[in-house]
Amino acid sequence: MRLRAPSAVAVQTVAAVAAGVALAAPLSTPARSQTAQNEVGVQRYDANDVEIRRFKAASSAATRAGGDKLAGLRLPVLAFSEVPQLVRNALGADAKLIKPRTVITDPALPVWYQIIDNYGDITITVDADLRINHINDSETQLRRKPLSLEGLKNGGKTKISIFDGAKEEGMEGIMVEYAIHKFPDIPYTVTIECRRAAKASCRDVATITRDQGLLQVIAIPR
Repeated sequence: MRLRAPSAVAVQTVAAVAAGVALAAPLSTPARSQTAQNEVGVQRYDANDVEIRRFKAASSAATRAGGDKLAGLRLPVLAFSEVPQLVRNALGADAKLIKPRTVITDPALPVWYQIIDNYGDITITVDADLRINHINDSETQLRRKPLSLEGLKNGGKTKISIFDGAKEEGMEGIMVEYAIHKFPDIPYTVTIECRRAAKASCRDVATITRDQGLLQVIAIPR
């Protein structure tokens, strides 16, 4: 699994998807001054997005704030709202996390997060980042934009990459990766790692595609 290595990383755990989250205010236009260098090349998110407004309407202020977990993040947080069907198919209908959900953030740079759900032979990671990829000093570009969840529901296909450990040097098992852009251009990347008996299930693209509907907003900036 590819983990980021910021200078000061805070790791927190949450016992369930429903755990509340405390986040910071939406981004304004990216700053250009030397004193706010961390803001340079950072995207804005759409606070008026239908999914975000629906989350606000369905959640209490306490649920949206949620104490210290994910405190200070400046982007909406997506995660799986329940155990994905892929996991149930591979590990049984009663499959559950073998340890509490892990959340990784950097308080000094609160524009990205990583959530790790460990089911034993299957590990699922969701990560997102507001930063724009820099090509050189004068150019920037957003990551390649596949179809959104709505596009998938309408019969579209996002690019799902499958990497086989038998063919990739230094890799164990099967790894699946895809990205969905939301709000409107934040790239949310999902990585699924399958080991041992679960490897065959990681080739089930139809189930992986259906499970994308379980990616739900679990927190938003205040």
